[in-house]
Amino acid sequence: MVQLNFGNNDNNKPKPIYTRAGWEIPQGVPQRFSQQQLEIRATEVLKMRQNLILGTVSNYPYNCVGLVFASRRAFIDPEHIPKILSDDGYIKVQRSSVNVGDIVVYTNDENEPIHIGVIVSIYAFGEIRTLNVLSKWGRDAEFIHDERNVVSYLGKPTSYWKLGHEQNIY
Repeated sequence: MVQLNFGNNDNNKPKPIYTRAGWEIPQGVPQRFSQQQLEIRATEVLKMRQNLILGTVSNYPYNCVGLVFASRRAFIDPEHIPKILSDDGYIKVQRSSVNVGDIVVYTNDENEPIHIGVIVSIYAFGEIRTLNVLSKWGRDAEFIHDERNVVSYLGKPTSYWKLGHEQNIY
């Protein structure tokens, strides 16, 4: 579980965020896109909107990693996902074992983590399971969507994680 430090912040820097193991997670700033890049991204999102369950716009500077691990309070580079999962005691599980509240990690063609989301609902029809995910698409909006229904720049769902048994508080 990521720990947030709510102490004084005199220098206008982000407040430190730590993993359960005590590692301070580096925070960044949202990437700036050219007008052309923004239009391309918006066009791709608009093409998919009929398949999205819910979308909300946010002007606060956090991304998918900040949504999942820092309560929408930080912009954290996705390259840190493996370290956070390890430090916080997550264990990798098969898709068939996923429960609501577990995490899905998306990777690019080089198998690098580039996106993450939280499973918010599961529909099972016999052997078929549909997973719905809450995630934030970069600096864009938050969406609830089918796990496979993301814009191309967010990669493909490749691994699923849950808190290790000793970390569960229920």
